[in-house]
Amino acid sequence: IRNENKKINKKNNELKEENNKLNKFYEEHIASKTEYNKSLDSKILKEIKDTLYKSGVMYLMKNHDFNSTYERDLVDPLINYNEKYRNDPEFKFMDPELNDLKLKLNDNVAGLLQTLGKYSQPLDVNPNFSSIPKDWEFKNPELFQKAVSASNGYADEITKIYEKLISLAREKQLTL
Repeated sequence: IRNENKKINKKNNELKEENNKLNKFYEEHIASKTEYNKSLDSKILKEIKDTLYKSGVMYLMKNHDFNSTYERDLVDPLINYNEKYRNDPEFKFMDPELNDLKLKLNDNVAGLLQTLGKYSQPLDVNPNFSSIPKDWEFKNPELFQKAVSASNGYADEITKIYEKLISLAREKQLTL
């Protein structure tokens, strides 16, 4: 029995030593990489937040009905976002879930910009404002409704995806 106990104790010590090696490897390689990735993702998230939230564009997305006029300058951050973040590999999240949300956000931003570019026009009285032409409501109600619905749909999706992105980032303990 003594020999069996010695063998068991020896095996336990070997297992503890192996576990310590694995923990050390994790801390040196995987944990540090995870922290590095979180740091990179936090930087990207901060830039996206600065571009979309601090500029007021998220307020526009959440509260505006594209059945009415909008200030063109408020859409500029979406144009900046689309140009900067859409295809640049520097702005790819390391976390796949965050990156999937960003790709969905990219698609909806591009969709809204294309829709507004196709259907909205600057106002004659003040070119700083645009709208889907009001006369379409009577001359071509189907097109008017299509344009308003598409614009509002993209704005709603942008809002939902942005909120999911921020929520997921908090869950993953990224610095906002």
